[in-house]
Amino acid sequence: MEAQEKSPKFMKVLVLTNKPPYPPMDGGSLATLQMITTLANTGNDVSVFYLNTFKHQYDPADIPGEITVQITFHNAFVDTRIKIMPALFSLFSLGEPYTLRRFYSQPISNQILLLAKKGDYDLIQFEGLAMTVYLNDLSF
Repeated sequence: MEAQEKSPKFMKVLVLTNKPPYPPMDGGSLATLQMITTLANTGNDVSVFYLNTFKHQYDPADIPGEITVQITFHNAFVDTRIKIMPALFSLFSLGEPYTLRRFYSQPISNQILLLAKKGDYDLIQFEGLAMTVYLNDLSF
C-alpha cells in the first residue's frame, strides 16, 4: 500500500507591527513586508495590523493589488510623539519604559483584541518590541 502524501497545514496568521510594512522605506518595513509576503505565498492566511503614526503613515488603499489580494491589512492611528512630562515621569518609575508606552492606546488594544478573537488565528506575531505593549491585553 502506497503512503498518501499529506497536504501541508496552513495557518491563519495575524502580524502586529508598529509601522506600515508598505512601502518598504527602511530595513524594518522591508523585513516585515518580506516576511508577510512569504507567509502568504506559502499558503498561509495572513492579516496585518499596523500602526499609523505621524512619522509613518500609509493608507491601505494605496497598497498594490498584488499584495492586498493575498494579505488583509488593518490599521489605526496612534500619536507616538514624545511628550515631555510623561517622558520625565518615566525616568522615576520602574514600570514599562516610555519608549514603549507611547505606542499604547486602549482603543487600539480593543481593536486588536476584537480582531484576534474574531479571526481565530493560529499565530499572532508581534513584530518588534513596540507592539508587545499589547501582549497582556491579548491574554484570552
